[in-house]
Amino acid sequence: NIRGNIFAFNPGGAMQHDWPENRMPELTIDGNLFFMNAGLFENGAADAGIFVGKFGTNPQYLVLDMVSAEDDFGYTVTNNVSIDPQLQLAMAPLGAADSEGVERKNTVLNDVRRIFGLNQDGGTVAIANYAPRMAFDPEILPLPQNAAARQYGVQVGRVFGN
Repeated sequence: NIRGNIFAFNPGGAMQHDWPENRMPELTIDGNLFFMNAGLFENGAADAGIFVGKFGTNPQYLVLDMVSAEDDFGYTVTNNVSIDPQLQLAMAPLGAADSEGVERKNTVLNDVRRIFGLNQDGGTVAIANYAPRMAFDPEILPLPQNAAARQYGVQVGRVFGN
């Protein structure tokens, strides 16, 4: 049972689906907010990316929107919305590490690591802004600013007892 959550700005999809439907447990997705969850797949639709993954025994890789998840599968998918929650998130620009500037140490252990495709010891590379970071006061949760979205996700009264 998946109820009352916010799934927003997940570029790879809100949920991953990797099993044929008849091998999945009974699933209820009710009263959630889904918004912009398929950017990685160049799908900018507000309700895209509810499920992303392989479907069936001869799998097809699909990016499902809310209507497809509700109409094309036997799951209970009801009362979900797709509105901008207006979360206060700031995304830092992504950077890449300069792997050309790293010299590998010539050791037997590195030779074994290379054979198995593992990281090898060597110099260091400064990695900054590898993952998105949220900019907010650590004492305050990044709650939806859209009044219509405030009923979804964390409920401050339950967390702080207000």
